[in-house]
Amino acid sequence: MLDISGVYPLKMNIVGVLKESHSPDDKAIFTDMKTAWVIQGLGHGHEDLSKAADKSVLLNVKDGNYTANAKLYQYNTVSQENVDEFHFHGDQSAFPVTAVIAVPSNEKNKTLLMGRYISAGETSQIVKPEKVIEKLLANIFKIKGFLDSVFVIVAVSTLLLLGLVLMLSLRLRSREVQTMYRLGSSRFKIAELLGFEIGIILVVSLFFSSILLIATMRYVSEFIKVFIV
Repeated sequence: MLDISGVYPLKMNIVGVLKESHSPDDKAIFTDMKTAWVIQGLGHGHEDLSKAADKSVLLNVKDGNYTANAKLYQYNTVSQENVDEFHFHGDQSAFPVTAVIAVPSNEKNKTLLMGRYISAGETSQIVKPEKVIEKLLANIFKIKGFLDSVFVIVAVSTLLLLGLVLMLSLRLRSREVQTMYRLGSSRFKIAELLGFEIGIILVVSLFFSSILLIATMRYVSEFIKVFIV
């Protein structure tokens, strides 16, 4: 936007929207290789210089090769009329390709292909998706087992702490219990009153815990994307 000599962003047409698959593909844009290169700025389109109506855009003409100056208008929209005018300068074999999905026709070809990427000086790598996923899932299940163990330990500790608090509370309120007994309350009635108090605490705790649980289930994906992934 701030580059006065720059080219306007290329307007691309969406030719189709795939059905939602609930996977990372839902946020992906699929194009062919040359379209990706054009978006990256490695290719462009403009009118045929040999047929240019405005000769002032020509900087040099030599041996049938035309060189244009910055005045040349470059297309910022790909259409059926100008799609053939888009081209690349340079060696396309050196253009960037970050990844390739290879599907060998047989086991021999697969072995030969993998053998090309095992040298020490090789800057690229080849991986088997199923092996990578299996390793990743193994690590995830290890972490899950560890977290489950921690959860059990925390749950047992919480129950023991709750029992200790209740026992200490009853001991501290022993004189209160004796007063109720002397006023004519039966043991069952005293237990009912104490149980009712404990029930109120549990209900209130479950209420706030449910709110936290619902909030966690609602925003856990966003939390993982922002703070973990």
